[in-house]
Amino acid sequence: MRHSTNSPLAKLRRLKDLATSRLNAHRDPLLHTGPRTPPDPHSR
Repeated sequence: MRHSTNSPLAKLRRLKDLATSRLNAHRDPLLHTGPRTPPDPHSR
């Protein structure tokens, strides 16, 4: 049900996803490894 990627709803959803992913990164550093975080030797 998405009309265009430039719709305000899509932007909001993208922002929300970004915020949740960032929150998850803070909550679970092992679960979510971002491109800026160094590889954790204990994760593997």
